[in-house]
Amino acid sequence: MELISGEIAVDITNYYATSEQIPTACALGVLVDSENGQVLLAGGLLIQVLPGAYPEDLEKLEENVAKLEPVTTMLAKGMSVEDMCRVALDGFEMEVLDEMPVHYACNCSWEKYYNALSTLEPEEIETLPTTDGKAEAVCPYCNRKYYFTTEDLKALAEKVRETRASFEQ
Repeated sequence: MELISGEIAVDITNYYATSEQIPTACALGVLVDSENGQVLLAGGLLIQVLPGAYPEDLEKLEENVAKLEPVTTMLAKGMSVEDMCRVALDGFEMEVLDEMPVHYACNCSWEKYYNALSTLEPEEIETLPTTDGKAEAVCPYCNRKYYFTTEDLKALAEKVRETRASFEQ
């Protein structure tokens, strides 16, 4: 499926409409602090019409979705997901069937980055430390920083040499 706009919500809506042939409304929003790049608010809605829906219900839902404020605006006003759904589903009966907390947790670790460094040539590993005697790796997902001392990197380079030598025998 080809992307049509590069806006995630628009492309998801298009995917469901053309590939799955399920009428879908998708609204997403992320508010980022322009000074430090941190995410301040993020959320979204995905509303799908069940088979057998009446055309007038589709029209009403489309009207409601067209009136929705941006997701980040609704979140900034303190609206919960339920509040946003009530606005999108105004005129429809709404029932919450289940709730579960969600959170993002990056699974990066010092050990994972250390192991990733072992894919380099031993000579490259040994040249990584900067003038302060350490090398830094930054996770692109959570921005956590990991530091490797000259001793860590020398030990890793030696381990890589030994491992490669054992494969050559």
